[in-house]
Amino acid sequence: MHADVPFGKGATGQGVTVAVIDTGVNVAGLPDLAGALSADSTDIIAGRNAPDGVSPHGGDVSSVIASRYNGFGTIGVAYKSTILSIRADDTLGSACGTDCTFQDTDTAAGIEYAIAHGAKVINMSLGGTTPDAPEFLRALGDAVTAGVVVTVSAGNDGTADPEWPARYATDPRFAGLVVAVGASAPNGVLASFSNRAGASAAGYIVAPGQSIVTACNTNNGCAIVSGTSFSAPQVAGAVALLLQAFPNLSGRDAVSILFSTADDAGAPGVDSVYGNGLLDLAKAFQPSGTLSVQSVAGGSIGVQAPVGTTIGQAFGSRLGQGAGLLTVGRDAYQRLFAVDLADLYRPGRGAALVGAPAPSRATSATFALQGGARLTLAGEAPFGPDIDPQRTAAGFFAADPSSATLALDIGGLGLVAWKGRGEATPPEIGGPRDAFQQVAQPDRLLAASWRVGRFTVGAEEGWSRRAEPFSAQPQAASSYVRGSLAYAAPGFSARVALGQLAEPLGPLGSNLVGNSPFALPAETGFLSASAEAPLGGLLVYGSGSVGRTRFRGQILNLDGAISSSWRLGLVGACGRLGRVCRTWTLEVSQPLRLESGMASATLPAAPANYFDPVTFTERRFSLAPTGREVILGLFADQSLRRWGVARLGLVAAMDEGHISGAPLDIGFNASWRFGF
Repeated sequence: MHADVPFGKGATGQGVTVAVIDTGVNVAGLPDLAGALSADSTDIIAGRNAPDGVSPHGGDVSSVIASRYNGFGTIGVAYKSTILSIRADDTLGSACGTDCTFQDTDTAAGIEYAIAHGAKVINMSLGGTTPDAPEFLRALGDAVTAGVVVTVSAGNDGTADPEWPARYATDPRFAGLVVAVGASAPNGVLASFSNRAGASAAGYIVAPGQSIVTACNTNNGCAIVSGTSFSAPQVAGAVALLLQAFPNLSGRDAVSILFSTADDAGAPGVDSVYGNGLLDLAKAFQPSGTLSVQSVAGGSIGVQAPVGTTIGQAFGSRLGQGAGLLTVGRDAYQRLFAVDLADLYRPGRGAALVGAPAPSRATSATFALQGGARLTLAGEAPFGPDIDPQRTAAGFFAADPSSATLALDIGGLGLVAWKGRGEATPPEIGGPRDAFQQVAQPDRLLAASWRVGRFTVGAEEGWSRRAEPFSAQPQAASSYVRGSLAYAAPGFSARVALGQLAEPLGPLGSNLVGNSPFALPAETGFLSASAEAPLGGLLVYGSGSVGRTRFRGQILNLDGAISSSWRLGLVGACGRLGRVCRTWTLEVSQPLRLESGMASATLPAAPANYFDPVTFTERRFSLAPTGREVILGLFADQSLRRWGVARLGLVAAMDEGHISGAPLDIGFNASWRFGF
């Protein structure tokens, strides 16, 4: 039942009184319960005055609930709770063992005593085959009115329905606060002896009840017991944990949480064997429904991240580190939970080892027009059939590359229109594409250029849409405008460009659902430059980009963050290795990285006490990654004459994803291009 999960969250049951109406508890023989018994523990039978009892049953049950975490014996479910032991068996004199009997008038008096002495939970590991007397029903009604949860063993006869009073779990007078409890075996199935859920299915839950270790003492070791008598106190302890950890909960809320988070077993849903299912405290201590964080502007923000959302690689893993986005939120039961909003911004993949292009085929045709103009049509399509376009639209798979290009050259004027999808790469217009054009991942672009002598002035605009998981309607992901100036001379060329990038789904290649509370619509102004020049017998090339980004979200804000990317390379002839390769390329580069930027967020602070009013604090923290990814690549190209060109590449990435200490990543790729 995963009690270790609430233990790890600090839940102990401390301050919660659990009444055990049973055969009494002899604490002297049970050191595991030392300090657990309330001073108000009693013998409810008038004049008998023997609260220790003559049967071990009450001690066994109480030990399941509250055995102390003391380095000895076993551990109770709510190991710091208080046991209010109420002896109510009618035995006089010698021990009654496991066959003690209880009169309705006595158990009714025990319920009233428990209510009067502050019990939040009452456990009754007892029952019979006939309905209970009116005085018992009145007492049970009083417990319900007081909001006390009553856990009752279902019985050990293997019948289709629980015994009484467990069967009152679905009686409209008591529903929601009376719980019928069946027993599971160690393998997780219902124990053969346990009565089934039957007519009480909606108020029935199953907890461990076979081969239970309990009642440990220094002389005789521990008892190993079986029966629904020992599954009911498991649920009583679980309720105590919830009430202590989340003091705003009512008893009815606690029962509802245990029922709704139980592991489904048997037939789907609530069934006549397992009822609501198997008790699962790990799930019970997770938020139910939408977890919401209060906004400083009023209202609340749901913080459940949709599938597939990531923050751009330029941020590395910095957002997931530190305590800048630690806050508190409430679930559907208004329970208070610690929340790390950084979990909404999972880092994307590193950029280094992207491999060779996806297999595709391309064709083009150029037409000479009047006045020396030229019209070029080009297309790219995948080898073989495309994948299911409906699944592609739903965002489950990336489409194979395909594109179409229309280019018109009239004297010094050039016009280009391009549309693509999947992994199709836009054409390089006037030079290599800079980091911000690559981040935009356009699926449409328009470009124009005007050449005057050795200078060319250019303009480009691109747009992209991105499919979201489980959505057939792609969303606008980016748009950019870019103006450039290029210079070309024999053996040397250079260009510089200015641009503006808008990303409604998040900054620098992030994929966050638009119009959601954690969306970060961003704008980036950028500058890029590149050049190529001969150096001895080599060709030297380099490029660099720098940008300034700002975004405003409901959670996170950023002003003036600086990002950069650069690339340097050498190209040379293979010389004596001509049979192996014609040219070689050595390149070192840094993918786009956030160099500096302070984010801010105003969020609720964790209260010192559970019911303290919400206070907001502003947090400021750097988003610069902890590492710097540097990629070293060595490539060899060989002409295969009429069979095209083959390329082999070896790539190594250090601090991949801009994460400090990331292991060295090495990859190899090969590609082959040929035309006919």
